[in-house]
Amino acid sequence: MKERIKEIAREIRYFKYRFKTGIKNLFYFLPTIWKFRDWDYTYVWQMELVSIKKLRVGLEKRDLHSNTCRYVQQMKDCEYLLKRLIDDQYWHDAKNLYLGDAFKKAQEHEKYMYRQDMEYLARLKGKHMNKWWD
Repeated sequence: MKERIKEIAREIRYFKYRFKTGIKNLFYFLPTIWKFRDWDYTYVWQMELVSIKKLRVGLEKRDLHSNTCRYVQQMKDCEYLLKRLIDDQYWHDAKNLYLGDAFKKAQEHEKYMYRQDMEYLARLKGKHMNKWWD
């Protein structure tokens, strides 16, 4: 019976913390959620970008890991790739590389850069993301 009372008291304490954290997260993510639309995949990337940024800032502030600098850099790399994918400037970059009548080369280069960023982001998250939490 005493153990049950202790468990209930602990749950009440944790509820206060979870409620406060939930409210903070609601306000943090609200602008991104408000802009979210289900017809374009870039909105998913924006949610992911905001989430990784929040995680990175928290990790930098607490500095609990011996590998914090490495994890923060990995998150910054993910943020950079997500921003590139969201901005979708691949055609502009490729067009500037291949001036003139090399339209086909510019298209191929655009696809190559996009695919390269997608693959690197997937590889980076797949290999390291599970280590970012304490």
